[in-house]
Amino acid sequence: MSQLTRNRGRLRLLGLTLVLGIVAVVAGPGLLAVRKLQQARNSMFAARHSDAIALLADAESWKGPTGETAFLRARCFRQLSDAEKMKGALQQAAELGFDRKRIRTEQTLYLAQVGELDKVGSQLPILFQNGGDDLPVICEAFANGFLANHRVADAVQILNAWAADFPEDPRPHTGIGLVHKNAGQFTLAVAAFREALKRDPDRVRARLQLSEVLIDLHRFDEAVSETWKVCRVEPENAVALTIHGQAQHYSGMNEDALRSLMKAVKLAPTNLKAMLALAQLHNDSGRFTAAIELLRKCMQKESFNVDVRSAIGTALRGIGKTDEATLHFKYCAEASEAHSRIQTNLDKLSRDGQLAGARFDTGELMMRYGSPEEATAWLKSVLRLEPSHVPAHQALADHYRESGQVAAAREHEAAVQLLKKSRD
Repeated sequence: MSQLTRNRGRLRLLGLTLVLGIVAVVAGPGLLAVRKLQQARNSMFAARHSDAIALLADAESWKGPTGETAFLRARCFRQLSDAEKMKGALQQAAELGFDRKRIRTEQTLYLAQVGELDKVGSQLPILFQNGGDDLPVICEAFANGFLANHRVADAVQILNAWAADFPEDPRPHTGIGLVHKNAGQFTLAVAAFREALKRDPDRVRARLQLSEVLIDLHRFDEAVSETWKVCRVEPENAVALTIHGQAQHYSGMNEDALRSLMKAVKLAPTNLKAMLALAQLHNDSGRFTAAIELLRKCMQKESFNVDVRSAIGTALRGIGKTDEATLHFKYCAEASEAHSRIQTNLDKLSRDGQLAGARFDTGELMMRYGSPEEATAWLKSVLRLEPSHVPAHQALADHYRESGQVAAAREHEAAVQLLKKSRD
């Protein structure tokens, strides 16, 4: 997609919309389909991929499916990490005569995005050279792939090049902001997110990420103001309401926070962040029983989450269940030590990403005190560096066996046996 920038001006865009609306009455479904297609492209640029899928369906309702609408739908599914629906849409695009080369590129971008760089990394120079209008989405997919492999320096290099070559595109600045945010460099993250919003003030994701960083910096009033800009135009955005409620809570606006967070939980009753934020507010207000009800649900989703463990420990202590509370606080203390070791490993890997030992130690620690999915990604990254790393194969085999993924467990168990036999 050619770069959509704001230098064309809001009046010009409004004028184009009005003209299309007037002409469509006369010209019929063809121009209505064109209008919906452009709206879908705009939504994709704004990272509103579910909205874009709906708009593509609208376009097809006026003029039937085309190779282009099927391809764009596939790209949306890729961005949403829905591999099966992406494959189906690409198959439809091929059947409708869409460019086979672009279809193959999209398949490559999916592999890059999920971190399978060993399969597609060699294609990066060619894609960069011949990317054309797709160059920004190529940058985005490979930057995400490098981040999935914890190759932060390589991801930043792509993001910086993207920002330099497309100076009015907000997306690389959002990516840079996320890198700084994840590294705890909150002041740099604020600057990057503001650069994104300077280019596109309506970019919801950047504004909400900015708001979370402002909370981390204890700039709560600013966070309330930023989140309100989203809630005002999207009153049923549960993510925005959650962050808005958190900012209100930390600003001492507890009654307002309660309204925001209860609405967020009503809109998204299984959203962990919304439930946790409301439970933390209940804790601070002495409503421990209400907090525990929410936190039990959070524990079912992420028992490794330190914030959940700390909150439920506080609630249990509040109702006098000190022994059960102590177990949660003990886990938090152990997790804190583990994450200190993980941070040490990350510092080493920022200087040399090829350290298999640091990657393995991080994966093991994450398996006990972090996300199993993230731990699995770390252990797989060890095997990409050292395919004969027996402890990594064994750790993956144990994880897959415990989680009921029998075929994957057998694959790594077989690798362990084969490697041990070859060393005897």
